Amino acid sequence: MAIHDDAQLTRQHPESFTARCRVLLTGARRPAGPVVQHGEAWHERHWGSRVLHRVDEATSHAAAGLLAGAAVALWTAVGFVTRFPSWWQVVLYSASSCVTLLMVFVIQHSSTRQQLSMQRKLDELLRALPDADDRVIAVEEAPDDELEELAGQSLERRERAGQRIEG
Repeated sequence: MAIHDDAQLTRQHPESFTARCRVLLTGARRPAGPVVQHGEAWHERHWGSRVLHRVDEATSHAAAGLLAGAAVALWTAVGFVTRFPSWWQVVLYSASSCVTLLMVFVIQHSSTRQQLSMQRKLDELLRALPDADDRVIAVEEAPDDELEELAGQSLERRERAGQRIEG
């Protein structure tokens, strides 16, 4: 009995590579593992951001590292069989440079977005605490002298806390 329905294939064989790729690209259902579950607001984001995050999620799997290792082994075997001609190195250097450049932007976009969202969450926690110092909310945008002043105050508080623990 042949299975023609993609959703049925994914349900019956979630471990198959093609089914997992199809699921990852279409967003129908996420396979178990480090893939992030996205909420309703995901579809309201810019398409470029969604693509960069999908690439980040796909390359963070262990299978991506294994695939890269297999590609290097295959590339070495091709070089050995063809006696390492000059084009072999040129293609390797070009491909690795392109992948590296693209991954820099993927990682930068993903980490910046995560950092910004984490900062907003921390700011909200500070607003919720009645005894918190409101000056540290959005401190990442403060002038250098204010950052140094706050760092000095934090150091003094840590030293006082350490003395209380020891004494």
